[in-house]
Amino acid sequence: MKLKLSTTSFKRSKKIDKKSLGGGKRRQKRLGTSPLTFLVFFALASAFWVLNRMQTKLSRELDIAVSLKALPLSYSVENHYFQDTIHLRVLDLGFQHIRYDINGLSPITLPLRYDKNNRPYLALSKEELKQEIAMRLSPTAFVQRQSVESYHLDLEPRKKKKVPIKLQADLEVESGYAIVSQTLIPDSVVVYGERSVLDTLQALKSVYLENQGLTTSLSQKLKLALPYGVNCDSDEVLVNVEVEELTEQVFTCPIRKLNVPEGLSLIALPSNVVVRMTLPRSYHTDLREADIIPTIDYKATLGDKELSELKVVLKDCPKFISSVHIEPESVQFVVEKK
Repeated sequence: MKLKLSTTSFKRSKKIDKKSLGGGKRRQKRLGTSPLTFLVFFALASAFWVLNRMQTKLSRELDIAVSLKALPLSYSVENHYFQDTIHLRVLDLGFQHIRYDINGLSPITLPLRYDKNNRPYLALSKEELKQEIAMRLSPTAFVQRQSVESYHLDLEPRKKKKVPIKLQADLEVESGYAIVSQTLIPDSVVVYGERSVLDTLQALKSVYLENQGLTTSLSQKLKLALPYGVNCDSDEVLVNVEVEELTEQVFTCPIRKLNVPEGLSLIALPSNVVVRMTLPRSYHTDLREADIIPTIDYKATLGDKELSELKVVLKDCPKFISSVHIEPESVQFVVEKK
């Protein structure tokens, strides 16, 4: 008996399996995109939540600094301890709080006023302070609490004293150059403070200035090192340092004798010396041979009978001279009766 087996159903089932397989892949593909979809919806939900929070009123703490810029230097606050920061609790929209964080709140300056006896004081009334705070907040803000309601600061005169300024500096020039002058503008200032502080203050110092290898002049503003409790009209000083290149001049000059008693003569051997002087270039024409006076002193011969040479010394050397070299540095001498 022969059985007729058809393969049609097998092939069809095979095709169906392929289709079902393809459907599985499509399902896997759809499942593969679901995390991205979730992230998109999560981002949108977060954005809506943030926008909602921005439109919702929130309560938080804020601080406003109090400035005494109007305080004259010649006065100090009599009640030294005052609240220099106003602490607020503010109810406002969320985006306004972000603006406060970004822009900050500008300080409130206490204005200077005078009473009927012309005595100065700093003050802000309750209503004035309320207006100052409102100017720094948005129209939608509501102040729930503030640490200070008003200000009234009595003032007292400070003591004053004029003191010089001292330059603190470590300046060095390159070889072949010299510092001709150092000037401070101003060279003194009037300072204000309590008597106990000013009595011990002899001078104000600048902050330290250091410069190595100078070849040109220097002009620089420096801060003044003000002690605690001391105030000044200006906290800066201008330092001018003049630097010049050096040059050399050579003179052959006769030796002058000093302190020779009457009836004696002091003879130098040799009678002339060569003087080499290093000086800033701008002073080259200011130096004359008549200004160069090499000397030997008779008094150096007293008390030493074996002395055979006297040291040559330059008398009244100009201040702008950087260095001096005398050849020879000492000379032999003879003492004779006239």
